[in-house]
Amino acid sequence: MAKIQVNRDVTNLENGTYKGTIAECILCKNGNVMLKIKLEDERFFISFHDATRFGSYPFNHLFMTVDSDELESIKGLNVEFEILNNKSQKTNIVFSNIKKIRVID
Repeated sequence: MAKIQVNRDVTNLENGTYKGTIAECILCKNGNVMLKIKLEDERFFISFHDATRFGSYPFNHLFMTVDSDELESIKGLNVEFEILNNKSQKTNIVFSNIKKIRVID
């Protein structure tokens, strides 16, 4: 019997503070940046951000830490980040927004 590797990606987390490692940071065709963070519990948190604003707070601190403006340069950084959820009034969809993020040892 063939075993399937089950995808453990999540796009929503409860409000709170989390730690993880940036596994991927990719510029998508639609102009968004996909940030994929491997959490301590082995899940991957995925969030999407406007590429034109990704160099601003709070993500600019990641690039300043590595002294680079290349997306690939933040891959592998250990981070602590704060999630604050926001519910769309139009669609009732809950978005997990990264409000703060910092590099940790």
